[in-house]
Amino acid sequence: MKILTILLFVISISLCFGDDFPAGVPTEIFGLVITSSINLNIRNDIDINHPAIAGLPHYNYLVEPIAIGLSGTGQADIVVASNLDYPFVSAYYGSTWHKANPYIELPFDDMLLEQVDFEAGSDVILLVCRNDPFMQVIFDSFTAVYDEADPNTVTVTWTTTSETGLSNFRLFRSRSNNLEQAVYIQNVPATNTDQPQTYSLDDGSFWVGYTNYYWLQLMDNLYQGDYYGPVSVAVGPPYVPQNKVYSVVPNPCDNEFWCAFGLQDSSLVSIVLLDANNNVVKEICHNESYIAQRYMRRVQVFDLPEGLYRIYFWFEQASGPFYAYGDVLIDRSKVKR
Repeated sequence: MKILTILLFVISISLCFGDDFPAGVPTEIFGLVITSSINLNIRNDIDINHPAIAGLPHYNYLVEPIAIGLSGTGQADIVVASNLDYPFVSAYYGSTWHKANPYIELPFDDMLLEQVDFEAGSDVILLVCRNDPFMQVIFDSFTAVYDEADPNTVTVTWTTTSETGLSNFRLFRSRSNNLEQAVYIQNVPATNTDQPQTYSLDDGSFWVGYTNYYWLQLMDNLYQGDYYGPVSVAVGPPYVPQNKVYSVVPNPCDNEFWCAFGLQDSSLVSIVLLDANNNVVKEICHNESYIAQRYMRRVQVFDLPEGLYRIYFWFEQASGPFYAYGDVLIDRSKVKR
């Protein structure tokens, strides 16, 4: 999970004389224009690592947050002028976070924090973000169900009791409990509400014979977010790998062909090509180690004369050796150009 660079530690712009934010004077800082109803100064001992900020639900995914520690006397109305880069404005005081009005509403307007209390007995922090620091998703359930009566579908369902600040869910699936191997399935818009919501979608591209694992990625307005899950569901009888050798393609061939084989267990694999006199004319592989699954190998035969050849497979497994063979015809005159 990618955490974008946190831009800001509070910097000092203090002058030799005067206040950092004189009352009623629009003051530019970090590309923002901030106006306070009372004189305010910057506190250099407060930065983005303050415990109140680090404890926010979406802290690890904040994009270029601006945190300004403030000092003053009494109560202040603080206005952050309308801007498209940092639409999420909030303040911490009285040991509580307070959102500006409006809070991520379109069209953007000046954002107002009313009666910020400097006498409430806690640090005062102005926090301005590109994405929502309060994004929080609370799940009531997350399930994946396979019904043999409907063998073409796995139904994935989830219910949230709250999903404030959420933009989208992205569904991922894997046939192992490994998120790094998961593939993207579908995007589902969120309702972004603190009321219970239920979502359901049908997945028709699951892996038959395997346990399928599902994750939800919780996306904010900048497509950053954490993963939730997995849930899992077994689809059909478990797949049992078998030793199998498939016909080569194309056959006849001209300068190359593909050979395919499947393994029921980890094996040492050798494959050779024999001529009509059973002489080895090409060693495709020799005692190479493979795990149990299906494979395809590309074989180039441009250096061999036309004729009928035999491809010979040998698998050395814990249960004993397995042998198989097939024929391949090199006939360049019959291959379509």
